[in-house]
Amino acid sequence: TSNLHELDVALAASGWGASQQREFEAVGEELAMGAADGGEAAGQEDEGEEGSEGEEDEEAAVAVGRPSHRADGKVFYRQMKKGEETYEVGQDCYLENGADVPYVARLQEIFVYSFASSEVYFNARWYYREGDVHEYAKMAGASGKVKYEGGTLTAAPSELFFSLHFDENHSDCVLRPCAVHLLDERPDGGFGPHEFFAWRAYEKKAVYPLEALPTKKLRDAYATE
Repeated sequence: TSNLHELDVALAASGWGASQQREFEAVGEELAMGAADGGEAAGQEDEGEEGSEGEEDEEAAVAVGRPSHRADGKVFYRQMKKGEETYEVGQDCYLENGADVPYVARLQEIFVYSFASSEVYFNARWYYREGDVHEYAKMAGASGKVKYEGGTLTAAPSELFFSLHFDENHSDCVLRPCAVHLLDERPDGGFGPHEFFAWRAYEKKAVYPLEALPTKKLRDAYATE
């Protein structure tokens, strides 16, 4: 329960509204249950290695269906299953980051390496939160907060920013599905639990509307979504 209380405090401090906190309580409960299950598995280690390994196998992601293609020593799939959830290429999901508020990304590729077929990986495009935009701009050399339309950039609690951030990760970090709606203009609201929206993109210390992306790199990336 202390972990769930810390999660609530962190979400409130991050600027999420009450509805976002309620939506995310489910994730906190799932994590707490997972931690409890892990404790039970650890306690069973004295009874034998087999029980512990069985617990780990149940939690691990597995590739589902026939391979779509093979390349560069990798075998690609359209789906993977983790726990009770099935994830497809194009699915948005929460990713564990060691903090109280998780990352959000869209699965672009799901694959295993030919030499380790039991380990599932994915490539994903990351969505940034408002704080991420300011932080990455600072890391890129910005002297202050990112500006937008003459003022300091701000964002709604459920707003994310499209990015060019694309990399490989292990399926262990996948928490649960969510949904990101890419829009050409600022919405008026109307989003449900675990739903987000993005109508702006971040690149090189600046933010642009998705309907007026200034670089070919951004336009090409957006066109694939």
